[in-house]
Amino acid sequence: MVAGGGDVGAAIVADERIDGVAFTGSVSTGKMVAAACAERVARMNLEMGGTRSSCARTWPPTLRSPRGAGPGQPT
Repeated sequence: MVAGGGDVGAAIVADERIDGVAFTGSVSTGKMVAAACAERVARMNLEMGGTRSSCARTWPPTLRSPRGAGPGQPT
């Protein structure tokens, strides 16, 4: 996970050493990410247009997702 402005994101998306990009954010920025990834045929995963994002992981196995982090659940 990387936080930063458009210059950071543009550098990540354009870097040939990076095989794939996962993006969570606005539709307008997601379109730019998709276009840049498509140009160099990089894998991408886009989650766009939501108002609240969450990240849940499965390791360690005892870690549980935060309340309300399931599909269709408010966070």
